[in-house]
Amino acid sequence: MKYRQRKQLRAKRLIRTVAAVCIIIVLAMGGSQIALHGFHNFTVRQNGIGASPGEIDCPGQNNPPDPVHCPKKLDVDGPP
Repeated sequence: MKYRQRKQLRAKRLIRTVAAVCIIIVLAMGGSQIALHGFHNFTVRQNGIGASPGEIDCPGQNNPPDPVHCPKKLDVDGPP
């Protein structure tokens, strides 16, 4: 076997090993969270839980905030 082929085979094995380790870590972390909190905790949540702090709820969504913070609708037809 040539040096280049051995090098490629070794790189392929390394990538497969790293990918397998990453998958095992993710499954272990997810499994531990489900074991601690239960699957129901991840499937049913109240409105707004998990949202980014910078997002603003606006009319048309389930629980709109004070309308002062929401963007105003633009008149796309032009002036009357």
